[in-house]
Amino acid sequence: MLAMYWQSSPISKSQYDVYSGALGEINNTNIELEQLHQEEATLQQLATYSALVAGSSTPITAGLLELSEKCHDKVKKQEERIKVLQETIDKSFNLDDGPCIKSLQSCLHSLGVCRQRYYGGIFVGNHVHTILKVFLHYYMEMSINLFALHM
Repeated sequence: MLAMYWQSSPISKSQYDVYSGALGEINNTNIELEQLHQEEATLQQLATYSALVAGSSTPITAGLLELSEKCHDKVKKQEERIKVLQETIDKSFNLDDGPCIKSLQSCLHSLGVCRQRYYGGIFVGNHVHTILKVFLHYYMEMSINLFALHM
């Protein structure tokens, strides 16, 4: 993403500082997030085992489930933090301001395609199928017209 922006226009030191700072925080948060996911899975396994062995109404099982829920809340907070940091990066570079991006967004919007933020704005799954259907329809229409002209 940064390389594409760099080619189109120079960036200021403040923009680079914002980008590198946010990227560092995202990387650190992703590491913490992975650890939280592992901790949450372990707590859920322990709670399940405790419920099977001692029963679901024991204080140990209840405590493990409570810890698992707290861990899950931390996971949600970290995921939200990553989302905010990504938005900070996007805002600092104004990536959506170019004429090509605006026309692409307009075209995609008219086709009912929404780029997904969590995949970096790339086309995935149903979006690819929607775009390909439009292009296939256009290609077939052009082929028929060309065939009709040559007859």
